Amino acid sequence: MLRLSVVVIAVAATFCGCADKSAAPDKHESNPAPEQVVAGGYTSSGPVDEANANETAARDLAVAELFKRYPAQATVEGVQVATQVVAGLNYRFTIKLSGGATYEAVVYRDLQDHMSVTDIGPVK
Repeated sequence: MLRLSVVVIAVAATFCGCADKSAAPDKHESNPAPEQVVAGGYTSSGPVDEANANETAARDLAVAELFKRYPAQATVEGVQVATQVVAGLNYRFTIKLSGGATYEAVVYRDLQDHMSVTDIGPVK
């Protein structure tokens, strides 16, 4: 009976946070820090996820608008994307063309899934 009481007290202390914290890992150990996320900011850039239909559609819209506004005899060499949650979603694309030119385009997708290019221009 005494053993059961000790177990019950130990379990209760653990759940209420009263247990000895000496076994807990130190916050300043050499664990890598998680990526800093800023509320309202863009996520990290990465390649476009071909399995994400919205992301690929937004990329295609951005590339089409790029060639419409900045006609060039170039091909797309790479596209990086970062997203931002707003009242909808912003996709910020960094588009690298053959010849070394790089452009940035922002595509806004509203809550009804309509997409529009809100900003586009060369990266300086």
